Amino acid sequence: MSVCLGIDPDSRYIAMAMGSSQGILDVYAHKIPKVGKDDLEPMIKALAHHIPAFVKSLKLDPVWPMRIIVEGQLIYPGGKEQPNDLLKLARIAGAAAGVCAVLYPDKKIIIPKPYEWKGTVPKRVHQARIYNNLGWGYKQTKHYAYPLKPQVGKDLKQTEWKHVGDAVGLCQWGAGLDLTNLS
Repeated sequence: MSVCLGIDPDSRYIAMAMGSSQGILDVYAHKIPKVGKDDLEPMIKALAHHIPAFVKSLKLDPVWPMRIIVEGQLIYPGGKEQPNDLLKLARIAGAAAGVCAVLYPDKKIIIPKPYEWKGTVPKRVHQARIYNNLGWGYKQTKHYAYPLKPQVGKDLKQTEWKHVGDAVGLCQWGAGLDLTNLS
């Protein structure tokens, strides 16, 4: 069983999930310092604190096989996202991958483009499929889905699942599940 850490970087939250193709062990969301125009240092320090704190909290054998999956970013021509916002997220993703490379030098780090792991369906549809695949009930909002009775992360706010849901998907994709064909 391949254990994976999925990380969904955002400009306000670090969202993580640890699990395998068999299920999710735990999830985590924490606010991170706002990323300034040129100052990544406070955010990098926050990532360097929260990533190992989450991993350590699971009390796993330190030699467990692990992949670390950090969602990359992609500017879609004609897309509705602002390129500068995506560049900021790309910087955060790079910082998260860099922190992981220093903390876990023996682990494989993968930075997939969004379409590589979730296909081209909207976030709310894809997250609903992930929760359905896990056997969790869910509710969809206009932009994302959240689980009604998750096995983990019961203390998370509904809005934190916007990013935690993607971290769960990244984790499962990293463990070998093809999430682009879920229905």
